[in-house]
Formats: sequence, C-alpha cells, structure tokens
Amino acid sequence: MFHKKNEGVSVARNFGVNKATGQYILFVDGDDILTPWLLESAVQAVEDYDCDVIVGMINTTDKRPSIFPSREKNVKFELLDDHKKKELECHIFSKSCERWRPDQDGWEFNGEGCWAHFLKKEIALENQFIPGVAVGEDTIWALTMLNSSKDYRIGMLYEKWYYYIQNDYSVLNKYNPKIVGQLTLPVDILEKKYGASTGIVHVAYTDWLLMKLKHICFRAYLAEENTDPFNKKVSEFSKVLHTAPWIEVLNRRNTQPFKKRLKFFLYDKNIALYFYSCLKLVNYFNALYQGIPIGGYTKMIANLLDGIKVRLNTDYQEHKSELDALADKVVYTGPIDAYFDYKLGTLEYRSVRFETELLDQPNFQGNAAVNYTDRETQWTRIIEHKWFEFGKDENGNDLPKTIISREYSSEWKPGDEPYYPVNDAKNSLLYSEYKKLADAENKVIFGGRLGEYKYYDMDQVIAAVLEKCEKEFVGENV
Repeated sequence: MFHKKNEGVSVARNFGVNKATGQYILFVDGDDILTPWLLESAVQAVEDYDCDVIVGMINTTDKRPSIFPSREKNVKFELLDDHKKKELECHIFSKSCERWRPDQDGWEFNGEGCWAHFLKKEIALENQFIPGVAVGEDTIWALTMLNSSKDYRIGMLYEKWYYYIQNDYSVLNKYNPKIVGQLTLPVDILEKKYGASTGIVHVAYTDWLLMKLKHICFRAYLAEENTDPFNKKVSEFSKVLHTAPWIEVLNRRNTQPFKKRLKFFLYDKNIALYFYSCLKLVNYFNALYQGIPIGGYTKMIANLLDGIKVRLNTDYQEHKSELDALADKVVYTGPIDAYFDYKLGTLEYRSVRFETELLDQPNFQGNAAVNYTDRETQWTRIIEHKWFEFGKDENGNDLPKTIISREYSSEWKPGDEPYYPVNDAKNSLLYSEYKKLADAENKVIFGGRLGEYKYYDMDQVIAAVLEKCEKEFVGENV
C-alpha cells in the first residue's frame, strides 16, 4: 500500500506503474468493479495469442451491479492489423465502429479510456501518462500506444470485464471552473498530430472536438453552479474560442463536411450557447425543448447578422430587381402569394393586434404568458415580458414596474400584417399551386410560416433552416 500526495490522475498512474513488481498492468478506478474472471481470462489471452495488450468490454452504468452476468464460452478474439488499428483510432475519437459500440446490454469497447486494458508491464513503462493532463489523459495514452513505432500486438477480447461506475462527483460529471483549461490542454496536444491530418481519422477527430466544445458549454458555462450573467459567459467563451488551439480548429471549418462546418460556424458566431441554453429551460407549453434562449432571441439574431448589411423599412417587392442582383441566392420569408403578385389568387391569413401597457407594479401575472380560452374574454393571451428574460435587475431584485401585452386575434385583410396561415382545404390547394411556381424559381429559397404557408414553432423553424442550408449550400463555404 502506497500513500502519495495528490498530483493528479496521470502522475498517480505513472507512480503505480513504476512501483509495480508483476508482469502485467491493469488500471482500475477506485469506485469501479471488475468481473470475477477478468484477470484469469486476460492472462490466458495474452499468452494464448502472444499479445502485448488485450482490451476487454466495459459497461458504463450509474448503478453497482447486484449480480454478475454469466461468463460466456467460446469468446471471440480479434487481433488488430493495420486496418483495424485505424478503425480503433477512429472509434477512440467518435465511437464510430459499429461492432465495438454498445450491445443490447450496454457492453462495449471504450478504447478512449485505459479501463479494461490489460498490458505487459514493459508496454506500460514505455507509454506513460502525461503529467498535468487531468482530462483526456487516457485518450492521449490510448492513441500513443496504438500508434507506437514498435507496432504492439493488440487484441480485442469480446468478453465482459469491467463496470465503469458513473457518479455525480467524477471529473466529467461535476461543475469545475477549471474545466475549460483542462479540456483545452489535451486538444492542444492532439492538434499537433491530427490538426493537419486527412481522411477518416481526421473526420473522427473532428467529432471528438465538437463533443469537447459541447462539454465545455454544459459543464462550464451552462452549469447551474455558474451564476455569472449570461452575457459574461458568452464573452468568456468567445475569448476561449479565439485563442489557441481553438482558433486553429475554427479556422479549419471550411474543410469539414457541411454539418460539422455549420456547427463550428455556430460556435464561431457565439450562437451555440444560446441554442444549448434553450435545452436547459423549464418546459414551456408541452414541448420538451421549447422556450426562450437565455439572453433572448434578439441577442441570437444579432450574432447571426454579425458582419451582414441590414436594411430596415425596405419593401422587397418594391426593390426586387435591385436586391436580387446582389446575390446568387435569395432567401424569401414573406407571403408566397405576394411574391407572385397574387396572380393565382390571395391566400388567407390570421393577423394579431397587440395592446401594450406599462403598469406601476412589480408583478402582474407571475408568468410570461397566460392563455385565455373562454368566449367572454376578447384577448387570446397576455404576455408579461419581464418573465421571459429580465424579470429581475442585475442584483436579483424585482423590477418596480412591468410591461404587459394583450394579444387579440383578428381577421386578416390586404394591408394588415399576416401572422398565421389558414391551413384548410381551400387554402392548402391554392398554396400547392403557388408552390409549383416557387419550385421553378431556382434562385429563390422560400422559407418560414409565410414563405411555406405553414405553421412553425421556433424549434421547427430552426430545424427547417438547417435542413435547407444542407440542401442548398452543401459544398459551399459558409
């Protein structure tokens, strides 16, 4: 039994390897569980197949097993040739190899960790962990061993070996104000090897980078323990992304497939935190992820329009020729029948009238929106704006006044602002005729409630936009 000053997990593992006196090394976290046959099976496999390293299957769970599964007979073994080592390299980054992913009982090969790896001591001595790397140290360790110039004989044994017990107190499951730096360090190390790489391994590495960015979002900036103002979180995250090594990662986005390029774009424009903050909000209406982004939609749209020239109070129809000449593609979100000058007839819409009032009281209804469905009430709902985002001042105190808006549904007539399509049989038939005309307009992309004559919630709008971007701009630099 050795007692050692806490200098991090990498130093502790190296210390254990250097002190070990046996022929083989197996890394085990203190709260994890081994199946009873692991050691017997591992030693036999190393000797039978003349391997330097044997990797077994792992089960990630938040519950300690009450009984072990039955030990299987005739266990499959797979020796990794160069092609399979390349597959494992991809799997370490993105868990992309189907035959090594979790089966119906949750057992898998998790090459990214050092768990369920049984190796000869001399291999462990040659491939030690990098001191000071507290997160991702085992990813670097596994990749270094896999790519060693000594070409180790590595085998995969399809046998249940190791229960990895997740808990709320592990490094990756708790808020840690240092997590940004701790995750940036392994990225900086791996960028030197994989940043300029190509092919399937680089694609998998990019998946890993995106997972780490998402992890930073949720475990650092969107964790409940982080009570900083949201604008400060966005500013700090932006600074991180525009320093090495993340700036190099973002600068390579145009070499990525479209979906990854788009994700990096959202990070680069400070939009990702707004989207992720939506997922953490309390359920609004009955949709699982519906809500208002922290900071509001204004902040999100402002980031989307960053660097883009915006004209206000400009009627597209009146300046159509001039505006169309500015670009190869036009995104039109106005009424589809208006675009074609109503030549097939006028679609019907519903409009909305708002009646806004400033009240000399801190709270009117205690909620952002209250719907009124009775026949006697003239308005359909009352919005109390402060509860969407800015219900309290910067010190957490109630604001002394509040603003409410009564919303009245109204019939639409030409000249009114159209809000909602009327998706009955008559209008749907007319829209289908307009859609034929729209499909023939190769330069114009029709979108939104009015452009597609379709009722959209915000989550559906965002999904539709991403789908259209992928369809229209694949292969373009965005």
